[in-house]
Amino acid sequence: MKRLLCYTTLIILASNFVHAQKSRKTRIEKSQKPMNFRILHESNHCGIENPFFFVARDEKTLTLLPLKVDETVDFSKEAVVAVFAGTKPTPGYKIEIKAFDNTVSTKIISPPKDAILAQVLTSPCKIIAVEIQEEKPLLLRASPEWKMNEYSMLKGKIRYSGGFAPREKSYEVEGKIFSITTNGLITINLEIRAKNKPEIKISETVSGKIENDEVYLNRIDPSNFSELPRPMMKAHGKLSNKRVYLKFEPNPTVIIADGFEAEGFIEALRK
Repeated sequence: MKRLLCYTTLIILASNFVHAQKSRKTRIEKSQKPMNFRILHESNHCGIENPFFFVARDEKTLTLLPLKVDETVDFSKEAVVAVFAGTKPTPGYKIEIKAFDNTVSTKIISPPKDAILAQVLTSPCKIIAVEIQEEKPLLLRASPEWKMNEYSMLKGKIRYSGGFAPREKSYEVEGKIFSITTNGLITINLEIRAKNKPEIKISETVSGKIENDEVYLNRIDPSNFSELPRPMMKAHGKLSNKRVYLKFEPNPTVIIADGFEAEGFIEALRK
């Protein structure tokens, strides 16, 4: 009798815990600000063998995407996010995308275990245009199916200068970098901040190309590492299994009179 009572108590406690967790998740989602998005392309046969995701905030970066986007994208108020699930053994796999508070999250939904499906290889993908203002950062969070390499900051510095009354400021930086690559493309999650000033930070997902370990990124937002107005940064560097190095420079495509420019570098080691 005592054993039965213990089992019953454990079941009730477990049920209450699960219910509490679901309620907490619902409250969090309701407090978040949803972001509207539209589907530009969705298919079970996209030809990308490895799980990968790609973010484009400008036309030059969008041209690197292996699948053509036919619809017009206004990058002053939209970003393109492409998610590739990689090769799957059957149809029935779907990509779920949610967007809240300048963050896009994605995961793969597997078909039911008892589903009767053809034994045909697929490579699902989904490409969306998500509403976000040009000056806002966008971060993509993916479930563990997308395996990113993690690098911890070894050293780095970001400085800015300019203005009608010229001034400049420099920050030592710390933080982490996460990377994922496929077929000459690279996506990096930058999560870096100024030492002793955590409110000054870059938290953004950027994509570009990688050739012979050389990385090229056309658009990185300096965030509050620089005063306004200022152009975006671009980056060039090297990435290997052990180390990543990026040099930031002002993107010359935008010139702002009496504005500011940010530049710098970061170097990080594989965790």
